[in-house]
Amino acid sequence: MFNKLRDKVHASNVEAGWWSDLRTGESILSTRNRPELLCLITSELCEAAVDGYKPDSHLPQFPALHVEVADTAIRILDLAGADQIDLETGDPYRIIFHGDMLKDLMNLVILISSYALEGVRKRNTELYHQSIADAYQCLFKFADLYEFDLDECIQAKCDYNSNREDHKVENRRAPGGKQI
Repeated sequence: MFNKLRDKVHASNVEAGWWSDLRTGESILSTRNRPELLCLITSELCEAAVDGYKPDSHLPQFPALHVEVADTAIRILDLAGADQIDLETGDPYRIIFHGDMLKDLMNLVILISSYALEGVRKRNTELYHQSIADAYQCLFKFADLYEFDLDECIQAKCDYNSNREDHKVENRRAPGGKQI
């Protein structure tokens, strides 16, 4: 189930040009900076912590917290698709959640920024893959704890992203366009 969505999200992002050099169109699958991608994943969790329950600016029918957790999941799905990480092997009990939203989000940040990054840094593929799979499954445990449908938010955000002007390659090439 998780791996099927992983492949769909990653294929969509490849098609949208997120895994190509904007100047040449050549694939950057093997050269894209993994630590940078891990930082982007954790930045979504930090946004969730800051924005909390105010309405999301892109999907106002959801609290920003829900959408940012969905953004985290989408980034993990994309990275896992690029590196063929088996998300089914994740351990949703890797983190002990406390019912304190900020503490729980920061525990997720630590799992990704410490363990997954350490796996990349030491070329320990097993640690890297397991930490990403664990983090993905822990997002669903977090959503259960805070009573929201993460699958629904992921789908809504994927649908929204597929039509965003700032995600189109021609707009990303323009001055000030999104690069990563």
